[in-house]
Amino acid sequence: MKIFKNIILASGLALAALSVASCDIGKFGNETKHGDGDAVVGFANDTYSFKESAGIVKVPVSITGSPTDYPLTFDVKAEAIDLVDLASLDKLVLFTQTTDFKDNGNGTVYVEFKITDDTEINDDRSFKLSIVNAKGAELAELTETTVIIKDNDNNPYEKLWGDWTFHGLDYGLAPAEFTVSISGGFTEEEQEANADKLLVCWGIMGYKWSNNTPVWYLAYDADAKLLSLVPGKQLTVPGAVDWGAGGNQWAETWYWNPATGESSDSIQLTATWSEDLKTITFDPTGGFVLRIFNEGGYLGVWDRFSKITLTR
Repeated sequence: MKIFKNIILASGLALAALSVASCDIGKFGNETKHGDGDAVVGFANDTYSFKESAGIVKVPVSITGSPTDYPLTFDVKAEAIDLVDLASLDKLVLFTQTTDFKDNGNGTVYVEFKITDDTEINDDRSFKLSIVNAKGAELAELTETTVIIKDNDNNPYEKLWGDWTFHGLDYGLAPAEFTVSISGGFTEEEQEANADKLLVCWGIMGYKWSNNTPVWYLAYDADAKLLSLVPGKQLTVPGAVDWGAGGNQWAETWYWNPATGESSDSIQLTATWSEDLKTITFDPTGGFVLRIFNEGGYLGVWDRFSKITLTR
């Protein structure tokens, strides 16, 4: 069943005009200026796809030629194609209310809306945008475009992004707590092509320098539903921190076994996330150690952590 809903771009109007004026309009004030009459308005592409987590997005409308008269205006309407369990389109997207929108001579205006990012697992949802009631221009062949909103809840990868609080025991077995900001580790194209991805963890013990923020990495395994510390990775770039041992020093995160005291750059410390995605719990039998190096090799230990959880 299709659900039809007009975009409310101006308060009190079912179909609102997006007023588009040439950059010459300011020269003539409110006077009517007639153009050459070859203006054409239409969408740039027939399909646009956005992730549910994309936030505010824009769909471009292309304008070419000179209007028959100014201001060039048109209306936009939206038709829901597949909203699954949604009762109306405005529960999926919220359109920006816009009046008297000026082209500024760049030949493109934008239909802007904010996507609602829910936590429900659902199929991709879509709706159609159409350009109607154009004045001062002819309609191009492409007057309709389909907008697809891709669900991001089947795969928790992006849901793990954000600020977390690190809890654990430090070198002296004292409680340690600090903020860690987790973000994605690949470009969007790489994310689509790889089931297994990296998460970048920004921050350790609150340290931050003008030329470096400590960064460590978690591997994300979609099939096993596991995270794991990537060992042997540089936590700091060479020369960013001076531990007083000379040379360009840096730190690396290694796996650490609290029971034996042994460390390794090949063993991964695993972790799982809770169903509500508010807790990450690491294997309580393991931990990780921050090892210091310079060009000459291993220098010593900066700190160790065990009994680790992340919460938000």
